[in-house]
Amino acid sequence: MMIALISFNANAAMYIVGTNPFGGWDPSKGVEMQETSPGVYTLDATLVQNDIWFIFTEAIGDWTDVNGGRYDSGMSTDLTIHADEEFTPVQGNSDKSFAFSGTAGETYTFTFNTNTGKAMVSGYVAPFNPLTGKLFALGQVNGNNWDPSAGIEMSSTDENIFTLTNAEVTASDDGYGYFSFTSMLGADSDDWSFTGYRRGAQADGTLVESGVPAVLADWGSTDAFKVLPGTYDFEVNLSGNTVTLTRKGGEEPTLIDGVFIIGDVNNLGWDASKGVEMTNNNGIYTAEITTQNQGELGIAYFGFTTKLAQGNTDADWAAIEPYRFGPVSEGAFLMTEELLNQSIELDLEGSYESVAIPEGTWTVSVDLTNGILKINGTWPTDTVIPEPAADVYILGEVNGNSWAPNNGVKMTLNEGVYTANITTAGENDGLSYFSFTKQLAEGDAQEDWDAIEPYRFGAVSDGDFIMTEELLGQECDLATDGSYNAIAVPAGEWALTVDLENNKFTINGEWPETPGPEPYEGDVYILGEVNDNGGWFPNIGVKMTRDAENNVYTATITTAGENEGYSYFSFSKKLAENDWENGGWDEINNGTDRFGAVTDGNPFLVTEEQLGNELALAYAADPAAFQIEAGQWKLTLSVDNKTLVIEKVTALRGDVNSDNAVTIGDVTDLIDYLLSGDAEGLNLQNADCNLGEGVTISDVTALIDYLLSGNW
Repeated sequence: MMIALISFNANAAMYIVGTNPFGGWDPSKGVEMQETSPGVYTLDATLVQNDIWFIFTEAIGDWTDVNGGRYDSGMSTDLTIHADEEFTPVQGNSDKSFAFSGTAGETYTFTFNTNTGKAMVSGYVAPFNPLTGKLFALGQVNGNNWDPSAGIEMSSTDENIFTLTNAEVTASDDGYGYFSFTSMLGADSDDWSFTGYRRGAQADGTLVESGVPAVLADWGSTDAFKVLPGTYDFEVNLSGNTVTLTRKGGEEPTLIDGVFIIGDVNNLGWDASKGVEMTNNNGIYTAEITTQNQGELGIAYFGFTTKLAQGNTDADWAAIEPYRFGPVSEGAFLMTEELLNQSIELDLEGSYESVAIPEGTWTVSVDLTNGILKINGTWPTDTVIPEPAADVYILGEVNGNSWAPNNGVKMTLNEGVYTANITTAGENDGLSYFSFTKQLAEGDAQEDWDAIEPYRFGAVSDGDFIMTEELLGQECDLATDGSYNAIAVPAGEWALTVDLENNKFTINGEWPETPGPEPYEGDVYILGEVNDNGGWFPNIGVKMTRDAENNVYTATITTAGENEGYSYFSFSKKLAENDWENGGWDEINNGTDRFGAVTDGNPFLVTEEQLGNELALAYAADPAAFQIEAGQWKLTLSVDNKTLVIEKVTALRGDVNSDNAVTIGDVTDLIDYLLSGDAEGLNLQNADCNLGEGVTISDVTALIDYLLSGNW
C-alpha cells in the first residue's frame, strides 16, 4: 500500500490536461485555471462530449513537463467522479486520470483547492448583475426558517439601502439565529437555484453584534450570519458591503463580569446564570468548592467563565460562550491524585472543556496571566475515574482517502460500539485496504507514522485479512496491541462496527457481483506438512492431478500430525525457483497464486463434521492454512469455484505392512509377498497401489514412483 504525500509549489500555475475541451490529451494544450484565492484554482469549461477524462498539472509542454507536476487518481485505474462531490487528486504519476460524465454543451466549474488537497466538478453559475430592485432576508427571521420561496422582503430607500424593522430572529439548536440575503426567491420550498443572487457572510457563522456593522461577502455567497435571538432592525448597505442589526427592546442580555466556576459545584448545577465567584488576589483567582457527583461514576464536572448570564436559556449559554475557558484537553480533563497541586495548562480562548473530578471539597486557583490551573484537596479513597472512550479512526483506502497518518474516517461511538459507513473503490486489484487507530498524527511523514504506531490496531491475521462474502456479518478478531494488519474488501459500500471491549469487528454490506471465472487449466500444488515434505517450503509441493472433464484437481495426501497432533497445508498455482532462505516465498507471495482457507486469519481446523462438505477458499499472499489431524486424506479442489472437499481415506494406499505410514519398508514387504505368496501380516487392499485388478509387480512400480515423487 502506498502513502501519497501531497505538496504544492507556492505561486505555481495550475492546468487541466485531458480529452476535449482540455486539449485532447495534447500536453502542450492544457487549459490554465484561474487562481481565485490563494491556492484555490477554478475553470469554467463547456463540454463537447458527455464523457471526459482529465488530470491536473502545474505545467504544460511535453509529457515530461506535465508529469513533473501532475495530480491524478493515484490508483491503478481511472477514478470515476460525480458532480458536486469532493475527490482527492494525488501528486505523482499513476498514469490514471479522473473520469466524469456530464452533458455535452453544458458548462461546469472545475475547482482544485491545493490548501485542502480536494477538488470538485460542480454546476456552473453564469455571472450576472444580481440586483433585481428587491432584497429578501432568508433564514430564521419572522418565521421564515430557511424557506427559499418565502424570504422576508425588505424596504428600500434607494437601490443600495434596504431595511427591515422589528424583525424577530429565533434560535436554532445552538442558541443563535442564522440569516443571509437574496435578491431573488425560489419557486418553491426546495428551489435553491438562485445561488448567484444570494449575499451572506464572509465566513459561515459570523457573529453580528448589535450596532456593529458586519461585512457582506460578494454576490454568490451562501454563508450565513448569526446573532443572539431577539427583535432587531436590519439595515443592508449594498454599496458599503455591510449589514447592521440594532437590537430592540433593550440591549443584549446583561453579562456579569468576574471569574466564575460553573458546573457540578456547591449544588448549583450547570446554569448559565449561576457560578461560584472566585476571589482575586494579585491576579490569582481562588475559590473553595464542593463537587457533587453525576450518575454512578461518582464524578463531577466543572469549568470556568469570566461572565455569567441573567438566565439559563440557550441564548444565555450562547451569550457567555466566548467567555468560557477550561483545561487544555480533548474532552473532559480527568483529574487524578497525582495532579493535585500541579500546574495544569488552561485554554483561555472560548474553550469549554471541563474538569472531571471525584466528589469532594477542593481549593481551586486560576492564574489568568500564565494560563495555569491548580487544584488542591484530599483525594477520596477507593476512587477510580474511568478512562474516557478513545476516538477510533479508519485509516486507508476508504471514502476517497489514501493511506495517511493524519487523515482518517472518525467512527461514531454508541453504547460502547464504534460504527461507520464507508465506501471502497477497490484500488488495488479490486481490493481496498484499511485498518484502525486511536490517534491521528499532525503530518504525513514517516515520523508521523511512527508516532501513531502504538495506537494502531487491525485484524488478527497472518498478513492482510482478506474479507469474503461468507464472513459478512460475522464477528472477526481484532489485535489491539499495536498491530496494523489491514483488512481488504472489494469495492462497495459497507457498514463497519468495532467492539473494543471484546476485540471484535464486523462488516456488513452487499457483496459485489463478479463475472464467472475463466476456467483454470494450470498446475496446483499442495504446500506444507504433507507426504513427508519436511515442512513449509516455497519450492517443494505435492502436485495435484487435474480431472479435465470435471475441471477439478485431486490428490491423496498423508499427514503425520507433526504439531501437537496436527498438520498444516495450503495451495499454490506455482512453486518458487528458490528455497525460503533465498527469497523463494517472495516469488509466490503475490496474492494471486497462493490460496487457502476462508477464516479470520487463524488456521482452519478441519473437523469430522466438515469432511465431505465444500470448504471455501480465498486468495492471499499469506493464506490461512488448513489444520488437520494425522491420517490419509483425499482432496478434491475446484480452482474456478474456490472450493475444497476433504475426505478421509480409510484404507491407506501403499501401507502394505499396516504401520500407518508409507515407506520403503512397504516396498520390501510387497516384493517379498510377490516372491513368496505369504500374505501374513500384510494388507492386500492397501497393496493394490495402482488400483488395478489384484496385486502385481505393477503395484511395486506405482509404490516406488509415489515414494520418489509424492504423487500417486
